[in-house]
Amino acid sequence: MKKIYLIAPLVVILVIIGITAIKVINTQDPSTQIADDITEALGSEAVETISDTVEYKGEIDMSSYMESVGLPVPSGSHGDLSAEVLGKSEADNGTKLEYSTEKLSFLAVGDNLIHSSVFSDALEIGGGEKYIFDSMYENVAEPIRNADLSFINQESPIAGEEFAPSNYPMFNTPVEMGDTLLGLGFDIISIANNHMLDKFEKGYRNHIDFWSSKPVTLIGGYRNSEDYENIRVVEKNGISIALLAYTYGTNGMSLPNGSEMVIPLINEKTIVRHITAAKKKADVVMVSIHWGDEGTFTPNQQQRRLAQLMADNCVDVVLGHHSHTIQPIEWYERPDGKKTLVAFSLSNFMSAQEKPMNMLAGMLTFDLEQISDADTVVTNVLFTPTVTYYNNSWRGFKLYFLKDYTQELHSSARCSKFEPDSSYYTNTVKKVIDSDFLPEYFK
Repeated sequence: MKKIYLIAPLVVILVIIGITAIKVINTQDPSTQIADDITEALGSEAVETISDTVEYKGEIDMSSYMESVGLPVPSGSHGDLSAEVLGKSEADNGTKLEYSTEKLSFLAVGDNLIHSSVFSDALEIGGGEKYIFDSMYENVAEPIRNADLSFINQESPIAGEEFAPSNYPMFNTPVEMGDTLLGLGFDIISIANNHMLDKFEKGYRNHIDFWSSKPVTLIGGYRNSEDYENIRVVEKNGISIALLAYTYGTNGMSLPNGSEMVIPLINEKTIVRHITAAKKKADVVMVSIHWGDEGTFTPNQQQRRLAQLMADNCVDVVLGHHSHTIQPIEWYERPDGKKTLVAFSLSNFMSAQEKPMNMLAGMLTFDLEQISDADTVVTNVLFTPTVTYYNNSWRGFKLYFLKDYTQELHSSARCSKFEPDSSYYTNTVKKVIDSDFLPEYFK
């Protein structure tokens, strides 16, 4: 009888714990629920004898991540951060652990290609006295200013006032354009493109000098080999970004013999070497690259091979341009389990090319998020389409978000003679850009 008397309470306890386990699933504090049920059945004295043996160890619930950490669950290159990355949600004494978080918003646009009709329009706006470009960009200025960091490819060189402003095929852009880009809030300027030698070595040097005198980070222009190997790094909100830039060529032009200056041509061995060095200097590696075929919405084989090369070497973001059209945005798998974001082409931010395919572009925005000492991840990727407008007289240049670009406005645009229906733009965006990257109004 004595053995039965000793075993019976233990059987009851085990039964109660088994029943309570079902309740635990829907209980915010499982350990409290277990204690309450045992107390009800056996009394407070019995509970005291076993309280040290009843313990609930919960795993991190990522569905409540926003509530516990204060951020949305990162998506994209890392998906849901796992408990393996974040560690335990509670310390051994039951107190909540706090995770330090850093976040940086990034915006990128494509080619700023200033044809003669653009700067002639700006001169008329300035009453023939000066070039005023600001109003051309005013409709899209807010997100550029609001982003922590903003990037642009200044395709037509600002070669200095010793050269007259000039058009295709050998551009020179008035210096006032540079001031406009500064006023808009661009922080990172790439000049690695096929027009960077349009005004020869002197114009190239002047372009570097212009941006080097401004509060921006210049990439893609290098005075000598030492400068070329000096990888640019920007830091914001506790996150550091290494920036690389390359171009497929310079329209057949080259630097004179004996020049120390460097054109950052695409070379796979050089790219891998730079990526390796960049990863040692920063949390994130980004590559600006001028590549592909003009006038196509489809990346060519070389683009895809280079994209895979950069992903294989764990680049975080690739910002592509040159085709003067939009091209797909894709994730590429990486050997470290993360993903590389590749925007093959963001098209023309501003230009005076004629066809609607060249008037359609977009802003790529995303966040960089870092939680405690974990890797920085790319999240919240969005492509917001834009359209460049000008009238039949090659005047009235202005950028619009596609959502604000009406059929009435399009009917007065010069490019409407090629595509009279403004729905061309929306249809093209849906064909080229995956819906996962588009604003809600496209879905």
